[in-house]
Amino acid sequence: MRRLFLVVVILSMLSTTTPLYIPNDIPNQSSIVVAQMTQNIERVYGTNFADDIFYACNYDTYRSYVRDLSEIGSRFSREVASNTAARNWIVDKLGEVSDGRVEVSVVGAYNNILGILPGYLPGDQPVFALTAHYDTNEGSPGANDDASGVALLIELARVLSDYEWPLDIYFCAFNAAVSIEFGIPFQGSDEVAVAAMNSGIEILALYNIDSILYRNPYAPPDDQVLLAYADGLDYNVAKYWADLAEMVGNLYGYDVTRSMSSSEFPLWYSSDHISFYQEGYRSVICAFESSYSSDPVSGGPNDVFSYSRFNYLLGVATAGVIGGSLAFAMSREYGEPVHHSINGIINGGFNRTMHLAITTPTTINATCRWWGGGVQFKVYNSMWTLIDIMVYPEASAWESQHVLSTEITIPGLYYVVVDCFSDYSLGYEITVEYDADVDGNGVLDRNEYWLDAALFNTDSDSDQLSDAMEIIIGADESSPDSDLDSMTDGWEYEYGLDPLDPSDGQEDADGDGVSNADEFLNSLNPHSADTDMDLMPDLFELENGLDPLVNDADLDPDEDGKNNLDEYLDGSDPQVADQDVFDFITFGITSGAFLLVGIGAYLSKKYSNLMDS
Repeated sequence: MRRLFLVVVILSMLSTTTPLYIPNDIPNQSSIVVAQMTQNIERVYGTNFADDIFYACNYDTYRSYVRDLSEIGSRFSREVASNTAARNWIVDKLGEVSDGRVEVSVVGAYNNILGILPGYLPGDQPVFALTAHYDTNEGSPGANDDASGVALLIELARVLSDYEWPLDIYFCAFNAAVSIEFGIPFQGSDEVAVAAMNSGIEILALYNIDSILYRNPYAPPDDQVLLAYADGLDYNVAKYWADLAEMVGNLYGYDVTRSMSSSEFPLWYSSDHISFYQEGYRSVICAFESSYSSDPVSGGPNDVFSYSRFNYLLGVATAGVIGGSLAFAMSREYGEPVHHSINGIINGGFNRTMHLAITTPTTINATCRWWGGGVQFKVYNSMWTLIDIMVYPEASAWESQHVLSTEITIPGLYYVVVDCFSDYSLGYEITVEYDADVDGNGVLDRNEYWLDAALFNTDSDSDQLSDAMEIIIGADESSPDSDLDSMTDGWEYEYGLDPLDPSDGQEDADGDGVSNADEFLNSLNPHSADTDMDLMPDLFELENGLDPLVNDADLDPDEDGKNNLDEYLDGSDPQVADQDVFDFITFGITSGAFLLVGIGAYLSKKYSNLMDS
C-alpha cells in the first residue's frame, strides 16, 4: 500500500505540465531509503504505550532540531530548486533518528519530503499522517514558522520508530507552503493531497503542525496549543482526534492542548492541512499556538531560535500528546474494550479528573481501590453537567470494587472525577473501561480490527493460534511451528515465548533443568518448576518415571514404604525399593522369628517341668 502511494505520487508528478526538477545533490524522486530493521523492536498489539511515548519525547533533542533547521537560514521557495540544504538535512535526520526504519523520499514538483514508518499489517490499511512545512517567508529563519513543526515530526520519528506499529505513519514536510506563484499558497501540500486521494489512501487522522512555540507572557500560565478541527461533522470524524490528544495529555502527561472548532479558529484556511480537507479528507487537525494573535515574530526576520518568548516545553509536550494519541489509537485489542488504569495521591479537599473521549453510546465502568478515607466518584459531560455520582464513605484498601456504571448516549468528551472530600490524603488505583467505535461504522472496536474479523476464528495450520494473531505477531499461518524449534506457535504464544525465535527451544524459562522444548513435549508449564504443584520438581518426576502432571506425591510405586515425596526429599529412587528399608524389614522379620522360637522353647520347657513335678 505505502509503495503504491509513492509510485502514484511519482507518476502523477511526472504527468503534470510543470517540469520535474531533480537536483543532483538530493535523492532521486524514485529512490527510497529502505528501512533497515533493527533488533528488539517491540511489536504493538493490545498494549497502550501512550505514556511511554509522551515521556520519551525529549526537550533537548526537540530544541536542537529547531535550532539546526532555523540556523540554515531563510527557506523561501521562490524557485523550486531552493531549500536544498534544508531538504537534505531533514532527509538525513529522519533516517538518522529512526535508525533507517523510516523510508524517506523526495516527491513532487515542489520537492516535498515524505517519510514512512511502515506498519506490520498487510493489505490496504488506513494510515496516520503528521505534517508540517519546511519553507519560510522570504528573509525569515522560521524557527517557529515552521521549524517547530518539522522538529516535532523528527522527534516523533525518533520515538515512534522504537516500536512496530500495526499501521503506517507518514511524516510529510511540505515545500512551497508560502505563496510563490500568483499568490497561491500550499502548492506542496496540494500535490501530495491530490496524489493521496487519487491513490485511495485512507488517512485515519492527520495532525498538521504549524507555529506552536510562542507563549504570551501576559496570558494565563496554562496557555496551550490549539487543535483545530472541522465543524459540522460526526464526533468521531474530526473532533475526536483533537479531544484524544487532550485526553492523552490529561491521563499520561499534562494538559497542553485545547480543542477548537474551525468556526472559532480564524487561521483554519491558513495552513497545509487545508489542502487535505479541500481534497475530501475530514479527519484533519491543525495544531497552532493559542497566543498566535499576539505573536510578534512568527514568519518574520526575528523568528529566530533564541527568541526569549519561545517556549520549547510547549513544543515537546505537543509532540508527546500527538505521539501518545497515535499510540493509544493503535493499542486496540480484538475482543477487549478501551481501558485506562491510573493511580496516585489526592490531597484532602482536592480531586483527580480523567478526560475520556467517547465515540459511541456505551457504559463507563470503573473499578477502584482506595485508602485514607472516603471518596466520591462523579461523571460530567462536555458541558460540565453532572450526570452521575457515587459516594463511598469508607476506604476500600485491599480489593478493588465496582464504583461506577454510567450510561453514555451522546459521543463527546466526558470527565470522571475522583474526589477526596476528607481532610486527609487519599491514595487510589482506578481502572475505567468503555466501548469505542472510532471509525463510526456501527461496529464496536472490540469486535473488529484492521483485519478481516473471520481471521480471528480461523486456524489454518491447527497450531491453536488464529490466523489473525499469526499475522499480528508475524508468524507463518501455514506452519504450526514458524521457527522450527519443536514448539507450536500457539503454545509459545500462550506461555509468553517467541514463536519467531528458534533459540528459545533450548532455553529453560523456569530454571528447572527441563528445556522449553521438552516442557512442550511433556505438556508442562515452562514457567513453573513444579507443574502439578506436588512439591516434586518436574525434572525429578521425568527422570524417575513419575507423572509431572498429576499429584502423585503420596504414591509408592516401589512398595518400599516410602512415598514419592519422601523419596525425593531423601534423594532416593522412587522406582527401586530402598535397601536400608528392606534390611530393616528383613531384620525385623528375622528378629521376630527368633523371638517366637525362643518363646516356644521356653514354654515347652516350662510345660515339661510342670508335668514332671
